[in-house]
Order: sequence, then C-alpha cells, then structure tokens
Amino acid sequence: MEAGIPTPDIDDEIIAPALWLVGELWERGDISVADEHLATEISLRVLALQREARRVASSRAGVNVMLAAPSGEHHVVALRMLAGLLLNAGYDTLMLGPDVPPESLAGEPFVLYQADITASEIHVRGSDFGDGTGADQRVPVQLAG
Repeated sequence: MEAGIPTPDIDDEIIAPALWLVGELWERGDISVADEHLATEISLRVLALQREARRVASSRAGVNVMLAAPSGEHHVVALRMLAGLLLNAGYDTLMLGPDVPPESLAGEPFVLYQADITASEIHVRGSDFGDGTGADQRVPVQLAG
C-alpha cells in the first residue's frame, strides 16, 4: 500500500498467490492447520487495512493543508518532507514556502500551529499562538512552520 500498488494488484499478485501456496503446503502436510489459519488471519488483516486506508484517504480528499514557514525562517526542508507525508496520507497541500509574514495569512480559513518536525514525530505547540489549545500536544497539523 505504501509503495502505491493498487489494491487489485495487492489482492491478485500478493495475497491470493500466498494463500494458494499456504493451501498447497497444508495439503502436503508441510504446515499445520494452525499455520494455515494464521496465514488466513494475516491476509484478512491486510484486507481490513486496505479498506481503512481507502476510507481514510477518501475522507481526507478535498482537505487542503497550507504549509508555511514563519517570518524569518528560511529552512523549509522538513516542511517539504511534511508536505510529502501529508500528500501520501491523502491530503491536498499548498506550500507557501519560507519567510511568510503572519499578516499575509489574515482571512485564510485554517488552524494555526507551530510544529517541530523530526524524522520520527511532529511535536505541535498550539498555545504559542494564543489559541488556548495548550502546550506540547500531538494534534493533526493543518499548518506547520
């Protein structure tokens, strides 16, 4: 799924052949009924994950995420990395880039958060902007800088 392989291809080229092989191994006595049942449960979980991924992506369709670095900030590599993650998660992104004065965003319909972005997490601080959400939260990012 993460590789962008279409669902029918995952079903036809990965899951089905794997289950055929499991069935053949069981028939020959090379694996137990428990092994066969485990393989079936793993396959069912993959199918459920596919459905959930499609549901989440479709629920995010049309959700626009505006990304901008605040005034004086010219480092946007991590912000562009975030844009890629958001695109892969099904969001539409609009990159405004570095050094965006807050007053230029006036009237834009978005939620403002400051995010520290690392390879493993996004640490969001909403209270820095006086929105009353409190410090040190992990929240969905709609604007990062």
